[in-house]
Amino acid sequence: MGLALQSSIFQKQFRALLVVPSSLLYAVSLDYSLSILADVFAHEEYVYIVNLNRAVFSYGLVLLTSYAMQQLSEKKITGLFSVVLYCMLVVPCIVYFMRSNMDYRYVCIISFAYLWFLFFSKMISGLPLKLSFSSKSIFYGTVFAATTLTHVIAISRFGIHFNLDLTGVYAVREYYLASLGMFLGYLMVWQGYVVNPLLLVLAFRKRRYFAVFFVILSQFYLFSITGYKTFLFAFLFVIFIVTSYHRLKLYLPLLFAGGVLISIMIYVSYENVWPLSLFVRRSLFSPGQITYHYLDFFSRNDFVFLSDSIFSHIVRYPYEMDPPRLIGWLHYGGEDSANTGLIGNAFMQFGVVGVFVFVSIFSFVLFLFDRIMACKYRNSELIVASVAMSVFSIMNSGLFTVMLTHGLLLSLMLALFMPMNEI
Repeated sequence: MGLALQSSIFQKQFRALLVVPSSLLYAVSLDYSLSILADVFAHEEYVYIVNLNRAVFSYGLVLLTSYAMQQLSEKKITGLFSVVLYCMLVVPCIVYFMRSNMDYRYVCIISFAYLWFLFFSKMISGLPLKLSFSSKSIFYGTVFAATTLTHVIAISRFGIHFNLDLTGVYAVREYYLASLGMFLGYLMVWQGYVVNPLLLVLAFRKRRYFAVFFVILSQFYLFSITGYKTFLFAFLFVIFIVTSYHRLKLYLPLLFAGGVLISIMIYVSYENVWPLSLFVRRSLFSPGQITYHYLDFFSRNDFVFLSDSIFSHIVRYPYEMDPPRLIGWLHYGGEDSANTGLIGNAFMQFGVVGVFVFVSIFSFVLFLFDRIMACKYRNSELIVASVAMSVFSIMNSGLFTVMLTHGLLLSLMLALFMPMNEI
């Protein structure tokens, strides 16, 4: 028993020691990939400026944030997604800043918002909150009702058809948005982001492979009628996150570095930019780039103060276009919408104060998941699966949009009523 305990402690220490060098490797690989993207996607404001002072400052931020991140990484939901946010938002933002002419203030806002997230999460982790009640009937009833209602309404409005063509998604999306009813938009996202991932992991756990087939079919159907590519790739991300929850948490920077390096090798060997474009540019750099655009614009212009939401009848909205179209028009031209994530949206609302308040709220919501999982550890995989896509969307959507539209509150409710014992 003593040897097993020593081995476990050694493995944890080894993983913790690996975080900083693997984070540096990840930053270096992103740096090199950006030099390629600056040539291929210069029309999308990708640049590569060599500046020694920025490089030293940026790699210093990578060291600081990686050291702080691994201090929290053994915690449950909060620890897992602190690493995910670090890999998918913080490091790409730092590297993008390093090779751009963005103001130093903006990368400091992003970095210190993340450090505050880590500090606040650790500070509240000891709160004596116990969330141990459950209801099997409410849990299964909610899952069944959501699944049935979503598919009945969707089939009645769009019929049954499957189309996995990635080249025509914008036309499909335009038709879908024009045909939405009052609640269908919410139901579709809740099904694709929360319910289907939960059902997928549950079916795998029970080895009901026929059920796995139907859940995957449902997800393909959601993509076919909406054109949202996140539905198509959601299951891959969820499986990756559920696997990382148990074993790969602290290896994530190394895995992301490997993904970037493989994308670079494919480009160098075959001149195929598709992996770099989809994985590195679209998933990693674009959210950071758009966040910088929001910080830059709203540091020079009026804040919104939630006037772009249901509070518009209380506070006057100061612009002619909604924020995503406004930023999209300024930086990308045309009618493209530039949706931003937690930090950009919070800054747009209330400035730096809003960033730290919204980050604190997000941290507290993840803390609630931690407390639930402390009582329902046997169902931890299901909880992680149900919340993974909602947390992922925090890179491209504001806090309240994630909580309501993207299903974070639904995930919290399902976790709360999930049975104590393994299901």
